[in-house]
Amino acid sequence: MTNLLKRFATYYRLHRWLFALDFSSAVVAGLPELAFPIAVTLFIDRLVPTGQIGMIVVASLYFFDHQKTGHILVGVFFRPIDKIKSIIETYPKGIADLQRYTIFVDTRPVIADRPDALKIGPL
Repeated sequence: MTNLLKRFATYYRLHRWLFALDFSSAVVAGLPELAFPIAVTLFIDRLVPTGQIGMIVVASLYFFDHQKTGHILVGVFFRPIDKIKSIIETYPKGIADLQRYTIFVDTRPVIADRPDALKIGPL
C-alpha cells in the first residue's frame, strides 16, 4: 500500500502545488459544515430554554433554512453516520482505481519509434 502511494506521489510531484491548492480548497469548503453542529448546540442549549418565542422563530428561519427543528436534530445525528458510511464505501473503490491507474501509466505504448527516428526537443 505504501509503495502504491509513493508511486502516486511521484506522478504528481511536478504538480504538488496544484494538489495542495485543491486539497486546501476542499478543507475550506468543509469548514462550514463543521459549524452546523455548533449552531444547533447554541440554538438548543441557549436559545430554547430562554422561552423567547420571537427569537426562536427568527433563529429558526435565519439559521436553519426554514427547516423544522426535529429534522435538523435528526440530521445532526445521522449526518456523521452517513459520512462514515460513504468513506467505507468509497475507500476500496479509490484504492482499486489507483491500482488501475498505476497499471495504465506503467503500460508501454504499442506503437514505437523507429530506431532511426529523429529526436525532437520539448514542444
